[in-house]
Amino acid sequence: PVDELLVHVRVLARGSRSEIQGVRDGRLLIKTTSPPVGGAANRDVIRQLSEAFGVPPSRVLLHRGKTHRLKTFRVLEPRCMPPYATELLRRNEA
Repeated sequence: PVDELLVHVRVLARGSRSEIQGVRDGRLLIKTTSPPVGGAANRDVIRQLSEAFGVPPSRVLLHRGKTHRLKTFRVLEPRCMPPYATELLRRNEA
């Protein structure tokens, strides 16, 4: 089991739907319908990551990039590893 996972993300705000699109250029590409105003997009990304990794939203922390498209999130004690997470882990180890 992994205690903590750093997830590098590229966020596309104001999309037509909220979804995790997979890995692009070493980052997880996440679309959100929320605007990048007042932290709304960040909250939606946290919600999506918490569902994907099977943890409560309180266990997904914004580590870096609060006001940027390129962000890093910390997922504490993930309960499940989606297929793209293993791809990210392989890239980070290389």
